[in-house]
Amino acid sequence: MEHNTNQLDSFLETSIDQYTEILVLMESITQTTTCPCMEKITLTSEQILEKQKAATETDKKLLDLLANTPVKMMDNKKIKKRTDLVQQVLKQNTLITPKITTIKALMENELQQIKKGRFAMKGYQQTEIQHGSNLNNSL
Repeated sequence: MEHNTNQLDSFLETSIDQYTEILVLMESITQTTTCPCMEKITLTSEQILEKQKAATETDKKLLDLLANTPVKMMDNKKIKKRTDLVQQVLKQNTLITPKITTIKALMENELQQIKKGRFAMKGYQQTEIQHGSNLNNSL
C-alpha cells in the first residue's frame, strides 16, 4: 500500500507540474496586449500540444492508480490542486480559442489584401518607352 501511495504522489506531482506549464503557456497567449505574431502563436501552440500529450500519458497512469486506491486517499490535497489546475486549463482554452481564431482570420485577410494589391500592381507596370530608338539604330 505504501508503494502505491508513493507512486500516486509522484504521478500527482508530475501531473501538477505539467498542467502548470500548460497553463503558463496558455496565459502567455491571452495576456498579450498586442496582437502576437503568427510564429509565436504557432510555436506556443506546438509547445502546448507536446505538453498535453505528456500530461495525457501521466493521466492514464494516474487513473490506473486511482482505480486501485482506497476512497480515504481521494481526499488528497494534491488531487484537489490538480483538479483545480485542469479546470483553469479548460477555462483558458475557452478564452484562447476565439482569440486565436480572430487573429488567424485577421492575418488571412491581410494576406489576401497583399495578394490582391500585388496582382493589381502588375497592371500598373510601366512599359518601356523607346525614345530615340530610331537615332540609336541609325548609328
